[in-house]
Amino acid sequence: LDANGAQAQLKNGQIDKASKTTIESTGNLTTKYSVDSVVYVADTANNEVNLKFKNGEIMKNSYVGQTLVAAEKIDTFKSDAVAAFDPTDIAVAYKNDAGLNIYVCDKDGNYKSEGFAANKTDLYFIAETGYSSDFDGDGIIGIGTAFQEQNGKDKIQYDQLGKTTILDYDDQGNLINNYSVKFNGQDMGYKLGTWTMMEAETNTDGTNAVLYKDSASGDVAYWSCDSSWSYTNGFVAKTGTGTIFNLEQSYGVDLSGDSIIGLDKNKDSKFNDDDLTGIPIEDKGSVSMLTDLAGQLYAGSSSNEISFFGNHSMSDELTSVGWEILGVDTGIDPSSQALNNYMVIKETATGQMALCNFGTDWDYGSNDSFELFKASDINAAYKFAENTMVQDFNNNATIGS
Repeated sequence: LDANGAQAQLKNGQIDKASKTTIESTGNLTTKYSVDSVVYVADTANNEVNLKFKNGEIMKNSYVGQTLVAAEKIDTFKSDAVAAFDPTDIAVAYKNDAGLNIYVCDKDGNYKSEGFAANKTDLYFIAETGYSSDFDGDGIIGIGTAFQEQNGKDKIQYDQLGKTTILDYDDQGNLINNYSVKFNGQDMGYKLGTWTMMEAETNTDGTNAVLYKDSASGDVAYWSCDSSWSYTNGFVAKTGTGTIFNLEQSYGVDLSGDSIIGLDKNKDSKFNDDDLTGIPIEDKGSVSMLTDLAGQLYAGSSSNEISFFGNHSMSDELTSVGWEILGVDTGIDPSSQALNNYMVIKETATGQMALCNFGTDWDYGSNDSFELFKASDINAAYKFAENTMVQDFNNNATIGS
């Protein structure tokens, strides 16, 4: 690339000044710019002209905070606004944050007039249609509709102004009704600031669900709606958490952007051991500590979720309170002689450790217990922990002492 971003070609080891980069070629003209950013417009016979502003300055691909996006003959625009121009005149569009600045030149590139089409106005949509270009990236050229998603029996449709409709179909694919999603009585669009509507579907209990995703954070908002699609309650699931993956699985939509629905890493339509991490977090003893795509913990198998008081544990579950998980395994409880499940955790700042007895399942609850110990104190709890986890906590090269 040259200093202006042009894809300059080499000729005899030197930059070929005649090489040009195409901006667009969708209509009756092809628009290019050279290595010095000068714009050239060519007809189908490849007759090229430069274009000029009112002050005689030659147009370049960027100009005072705006970028040239298209150039077409004026006769491609179906509007009374162009009736006064010659059909061979050329309309040149520069895009900025507020809309399109449109400059009209004659067939030889000399300036004739200019105007402005603000975003989402009738003139803006006429310009999109004339240039056959989707300048605002909404999936619609000019006036029309598009689908945000067509997953399931309820589909999200929106128009060029962002007005959003939920289309409700029956099992045979026949449209039976349409609704607007409402919040406090107001119609909601598929775009709400940085939030985008990702899914709308009817639940088995008859309530309706709408999912919005925040492009800034990756968080997902779940809206529960009544039968008329009016918001009743909801929650926000933080990015990367198991809740988002559960929503993916329930509604068949990729919310995390990893091209995978739910936790099905190998995409075989089921969640099993093959979907857990291939390299264990810890595998010193008989039970490996594994994670899924959401970072949730498992004891050796997808059927053994590691939980605290009914909540599936994350791999960094205790980090916020200054502790880390060192390992999990099974062992014979010295007092009951039952085969129980255990976890060892360590306080990062002090080195204090705890042996957590989960009992016969992998959900630590109010009836389960823990015992504190330190690597400097070789007591019964320390020995049991080292032997069970098959780990050398005091780095003396010996397990259990």
